Amino acid sequence: MNSGLIVSLLASLLLTVVTELAAAWLLKVRKPSELVFVILANCITNPVVNACFYLLLSETSEMAVTVLGLLFLEIAVAATEYVYFRITLKQNRVNKLLLSVVLNTSSFLSGLIVSIVLLLVI
Repeated sequence: MNSGLIVSLLASLLLTVVTELAAAWLLKVRKPSELVFVILANCITNPVVNACFYLLLSETSEMAVTVLGLLFLEIAVAATEYVYFRITLKQNRVNKLLLSVVLNTSSFLSGLIVSIVLLLVI
């Protein structure tokens, strides 16, 4: 694996963790143990979804296939994290499905914004 890809994956994970921690905080997920669970969820799902997305990009140049593949990956991550949050965040009163959807939407949008800015700058 080349160093540029590793840096990209680590930057993606960092942006995702920071964004989702901020969103979780806004949704009143504030106990340190709960925030650790948010971080752990991302350490598990973010590298997998990014690896699958890079694989998808290497296999197709069709925009529709890429968009549908990304949509599928994001839905799979939200569903996985929803189950994970139901198991790990038992004491928190926030709706776990809402939490998963809001966290994943916020991190997806932050990544999209960073990607667009980088494309415009580079």
